[in-house]
Amino acid sequence: MFGTGSLLGSLIGSLGKEDYTLLAAAVVVFRVAALLVAFLAIPEVAIVSDHMARNYASALYDVSVLGYKATVEVSKEAMLTTLRVAVLTACLMVLYIIYRAAMILLGV
Repeated sequence: MFGTGSLLGSLIGSLGKEDYTLLAAAVVVFRVAALLVAFLAIPEVAIVSDHMARNYASALYDVSVLGYKATVEVSKEAMLTTLRVAVLTACLMVLYIIYRAAMILLGV
């Protein structure tokens, strides 16, 4: 659910490289979906009662914030994992250098 817009955009872009009809249809579908969301979640233009529109808007907001938090958490974990792998690689390189130096000094 998180990053669905990026995923869909990438998929549609890769599938419809030269097929402008497919791209135009995708744009129309997304605009109609955005219009539907606006008619349900924005109280000023909602076709449902103000109370329901505010509930829909609150749900959309909560999902958006949850997606943002998940993206930040995944990015943080990815950076920490990359840093851990880099430190582990550096430690293994230092151990290898020490081992090689010891073997050279011992004449083995």
